[in-house]
Amino acid sequence: MIADRYDVQLSDSAVCHRNQTLGDSQCVFISTRLMEDNFAIAFEFFINIGHNFVDRVGVSQEFADLVWKQVESRVRGETSLDAYELRKVATTNGPEAEKARHEYLLATFSDSIAVYMLSLFLDVDYQDLRERDYPLLAPDALAERLRKINELFPVNPGFEFAIYHRRRQ
Repeated sequence: MIADRYDVQLSDSAVCHRNQTLGDSQCVFISTRLMEDNFAIAFEFFINIGHNFVDRVGVSQEFADLVWKQVESRVRGETSLDAYELRKVATTNGPEAEKARHEYLLATFSDSIAVYMLSLFLDVDYQDLRERDYPLLAPDALAERLRKINELFPVNPGFEFAIYHRRRQ
């Protein structure tokens, strides 16, 4: 259910977002009561866009090759809890490995698209992407994925995509 206005009675069942099809439009409704800062709202929005985009178009083979090379090189961490869990299964010899690998690549592509779009909206600090449930992908590997996304989907005129590395003092 998507409320047309805030209602205290609905607050107990509130969620961070809902996807809804209205006519021939797909809409994402995000609770600004649960997420009050620009970063959280924008990131949630772009995560939804990334997943919807990847569901429709699939994964770039160039991106998939890059990501799997990182996995084979045992680069630590991942871009989301879903990707982290799928990677563990995808790297086993079990019967679910191939399916998990496909889902893992979908998750990493949509995650990277989301971070890329977020970075075009506002400056993103690597530390802001961290969650406690899984280790975030190593900074250089994340930068490599984001550069690949930028190569596949260059920014529009008037926007800038850049990765800056801070040096330790």
